[in-house]
Amino acid sequence: MLTRILTVAALAAFAGLAHAQADRPKEATEMTSTDLEPRTGLPAGAKAPNAVLTDDEGNEHKLADLIAKADGPVVLLFYRGGWCPYCTKHLAELGARFDELKATGATVYAVSPESWEKLGVTEEKGKLTDIETGYTLLSDPSQKAARDYNLIFDVDADTQKKYKGYGIDLGSWNANKEWTLPVPAAFVIDKAGVIRFAHVDEDYKKRIDVDKLIEAAAKTAG
Repeated sequence: MLTRILTVAALAAFAGLAHAQADRPKEATEMTSTDLEPRTGLPAGAKAPNAVLTDDEGNEHKLADLIAKADGPVVLLFYRGGWCPYCTKHLAELGARFDELKATGATVYAVSPESWEKLGVTEEKGKLTDIETGYTLLSDPSQKAARDYNLIFDVDADTQKKYKGYGIDLGSWNANKEWTLPVPAAFVIDKAGVIRFAHVDEDYKKRIDVDKLIEAAAKTAG
């Protein structure tokens, strides 16, 4: 799948196209997933939707509160789950360079549909257990966040059969027991709750380069 770039200036002409990253717009845009093509994410300039997320101890957190309490920008990652080797590899790569992300003033949250009980497994696989607080895995139990950020999709029957052949049962892994997933994505959100950078790619094997994410966080913080 091609990754496309959107800026707010071009949004009126190209609304609905997938996007990889975007320049910082001047003003926030009220936008919902119904304004865009499915699975293309929200672009830079959109107001970051709120959602209730759960940490690895079962505690609930409002995303809006996490953004408001952060000292700098929030890096919000969406991944498929700890069962996905591409996800855990990317989480490990980000974890290895967490100090650089933290130096930008960013707080990092990684969100998936997996149950909060599974988050500990993912932390182990992603080598995140020794990383200083600030890189936090959160469960999106109802997948409202994935839906509102325009990332959610149904896993088709053929893929379900393939996954089950690999021993992967999303019905038991996901908190809502459904065979739905988010497209992997990364958003950088400023203190005002506005998305300033967005990277979305339907090809789950492709993840944002860590250097680009650090650059986007630094730019938002600046």
